[in-house]
Amino acid sequence: MGNNHFFLKFSPLNHQGIFLWFVGLNQCRFTISVLVWAALCYSGLPIHGADMPLEIQVYATAHQVDEYLSTPEGRSKVLEQMKVYHAGKLYLEAVRSGHKPSAETMRQSRDFFRSHGMQVSVGVATVPGGDFGIPSTNSRYSINYQAEETRKDLEELFSFCAAEFEEIMVDDFLMTDDESDMSLNARGSRSWPEYRLQLMTDVARDHMIAPARAKRSDVSVIIKYPQWYDRFHVFGYNVETGPQLFDQVWVGTETRDPETERFGYVQPTEGFINYSWLQSLSGNKIGGAWFDHLDCPETIFLMQAYQSILAGARKLTLFNLGDLMENNPVAALFLSRFERVTALAEALGQDLPQGWVALKPPHSEPGYDLYLFDYLTMLGFPLRMSGTIPSAPEVLILSTHSAQSGELRDRLMDGSLKGCKFLLTPGFLSMIDDAEIKKAFGLNPAACRSLEVIEAGQIVVNGKQVALSESSPFFDLPVVASATQSAYFSHEGRKIPIVQHLKAPAGDVYILNIHTFGEDLFGPDKELFLAPTKLQIPHWPQELADLIRSTLGTGPERNLTAKPPFGLYLYSGQRGVVTNFTDKPLQVSLPGPHGDTQQVTVPGWEYALVNFERNKP
Repeated sequence: MGNNHFFLKFSPLNHQGIFLWFVGLNQCRFTISVLVWAALCYSGLPIHGADMPLEIQVYATAHQVDEYLSTPEGRSKVLEQMKVYHAGKLYLEAVRSGHKPSAETMRQSRDFFRSHGMQVSVGVATVPGGDFGIPSTNSRYSINYQAEETRKDLEELFSFCAAEFEEIMVDDFLMTDDESDMSLNARGSRSWPEYRLQLMTDVARDHMIAPARAKRSDVSVIIKYPQWYDRFHVFGYNVETGPQLFDQVWVGTETRDPETERFGYVQPTEGFINYSWLQSLSGNKIGGAWFDHLDCPETIFLMQAYQSILAGARKLTLFNLGDLMENNPVAALFLSRFERVTALAEALGQDLPQGWVALKPPHSEPGYDLYLFDYLTMLGFPLRMSGTIPSAPEVLILSTHSAQSGELRDRLMDGSLKGCKFLLTPGFLSMIDDAEIKKAFGLNPAACRSLEVIEAGQIVVNGKQVALSESSPFFDLPVVASATQSAYFSHEGRKIPIVQHLKAPAGDVYILNIHTFGEDLFGPDKELFLAPTKLQIPHWPQELADLIRSTLGTGPERNLTAKPPFGLYLYSGQRGVVTNFTDKPLQVSLPGPHGDTQQVTVPGWEYALVNFERNKP
């Protein structure tokens, strides 16, 4: 780390961890560089148990059950590798793309691992293939769930699984994009999302859960949601009925490489956002997180674990067994830093993130705010997601999604949001047609019109010219009457606002000129699920990100300064976490616990756990 020299000072934390203070000497100037929790005493812990702060699980696909578990020698090798990964639970998949391991192989594997103290459950992937399911007319991942043949296959599958196992995990293919005549006729006058949301609810209840419980009344059936939360409703993933019907909810926190197109340009924060949102909708049915090795450098694989834990996950399912058995090098960093992974879980305990509330009602259309929350978090804004408006949010982010909230108007009118700060996006403005909401936010008709896009290469922040790393698109946003502009750019002799603030009847209202992309970039011959293009938002200038954080924040985040991209997460007990999403050390200045200033250095793709006053300034 350049000219920094580090000295370690240890003090007890508890029987499983220690406080680790890094005291840095930089050009003859002492600064507190990092306050982190380290876990240097975990090596003697058991693989799993009630006293463990973190549980690691492994998922074996149907093909891998046959490849690695069909012989006694193979099962013994898998057992040893499970220990390397500190894993205490194994899922044996019963079907994928029509491939079905024999019942005997499933039983032998189940009994072997249980005899060695492992937990064993069954998984299913409802992907068409062989004699399983009628394929969709569109994507190869999807099934026609309207077809009677598909429903019979599901009933047989879930009856078998429940007869042999107490718990069933449904992998994230419980969706459909079928547009056959059969589905078209069943849809009627409904939109495709409306039809599919009801279809998949009915199928899950009547043809999966019901036959499973008919075979074993106390069987636990888990739904695993994918990570592409802003398109769930398009394919029938119902986040309202799912947590009601299923016994547990698992969350996909796969994030991939943000620099590659293979699985979409997914931001490292997407898993955190997805888990936080589904946790708000699932309550105590939330079970854990699930991520994989696909399209990941080892830094991203490790960050998937950190982001899952930061969102609240204490059970991590690794997909898949094949990568473990072949010693995929992507997992090397995760294994070498497993003590830090576990230390983060122990340090946070059962705490969930606090901070700015981003409202995303179930099934809400994102407009041009698709996956917006991932990008806001990359700027160091301390978000937590919610499907509804909490009782007393300090900051409420209202995007296109929020314009579809059925409770926003009433909450504004009854005064329960008094004292809240509001951050509005242009997408939200363009969707609002309720006169009372406009009045509450001090919006004139011109503020809520359709908008054109303008490219900007330079902006002005607090009177200072700031260059963007690349030319970036903004909306030709009008200035709202009586609003002040703290950031803008010039275009054809006009000032186009980026950040404007007005005192409105509802309170302090901030309008941020931001958008991502829209549904026009998705389709059968395009990207199906994830971010279809690269955006410059994570690399917005520090001056702009610091400005937004300082004006919108209500706690110590107001005085935090750092260069994006990085993450900031707030928790109870005067605690916070900073994550670094770059290869280089991140320098962060933030308020200390006694009114002083901490200078924090966060290594590349790592976290620092900081302690500061969580009081309003």
